[in-house]
Amino acid sequence: MRRLPLASLLCFITFLAFSGCALPTNPHFFPRARPLFAGFDESKVRPGAKAALAQAKADFELARRGKEPRHAKYASTIPHTNSRVYQGKGYCLTIVHKDLGVSHSDGPKIVLDASITGGKPFCYCEIDEVVD
Repeated sequence: MRRLPLASLLCFITFLAFSGCALPTNPHFFPRARPLFAGFDESKVRPGAKAALAQAKADFELARRGKEPRHAKYASTIPHTNSRVYQGKGYCLTIVHKDLGVSHSDGPKIVLDASITGGKPFCYCEIDEVVD
């Protein structure tokens, strides 16, 4: 049986340690590692609104991947951008694609109405902004 030299083993362990520390600090780098609608307490959603919340989640997941929503209907385009607004049952989904020359914004944003939240509207977005 062949054994690895101690120096090779130490180099490998050091490489693993540094590669784990080098992860990006952008919270959207691993969006599926974060809970969907972070900060929203789903336990307060009344039973009649759970279906609308499920549709909102499904549409937001599609928008995350750059696809059109399945449940919400197209409502409008925001002037001077390629951002599109969709209206669903109890939520408004905006897929942002804004290029203003020196800044770029891309990603989905959703606002859950009081009919889903049971209280104040809840806004959640994963819009990445890059300034040149």
